[in-house]
Amino acid sequence: KAAPVVQFSFEEKPMSGRMVRVLLAKFGKSDEGDLWRMARNIRDAGEEAIYTESQKPEVIVGAAVQESVDYIAIAASPGTDLSLFRRVMELLRKAEATDILVSAGGELSEEEQEFLKREGVHSFFPTNGDHDDLVDWIRGHFTEPLDPPVS
Repeated sequence: KAAPVVQFSFEEKPMSGRMVRVLLAKFGKSDEGDLWRMARNIRDAGEEAIYTESQKPEVIVGAAVQESVDYIAIAASPGTDLSLFRRVMELLRKAEATDILVSAGGELSEEEQEFLKREGVHSFFPTNGDHDDLVDWIRGHFTEPLDPPVS
């Protein structure tokens, strides 16, 4: 059974192209409630948040490609096998979807954060950080109007 994908907004932004589409996922036992709050903040900022319950890199990347997302935000709990991030990046390369940015969030050491950076993860957001930091990051990286997705 495929994991459900939940979308939080479907409206396009007037006069500025389409919304930034963000896929939220998690590895490990990260607080799902925190992801829902993050999704609400993204939606309230005028962007689109899509959530998948699956923790499998193949499903996460498949959903990202199918939903034409611009960005994947993955929460990781302590002890998460960081090779899962490596697999996400490999699958994005294989799908020729390296234009999709990836960030990580959670309780990770500086050493773990450096590993993720070397693997191609663009940014890191610590646990208990302000969700507005993520929204600001999205706005900072997607400042130009985005072209509509190709059908």
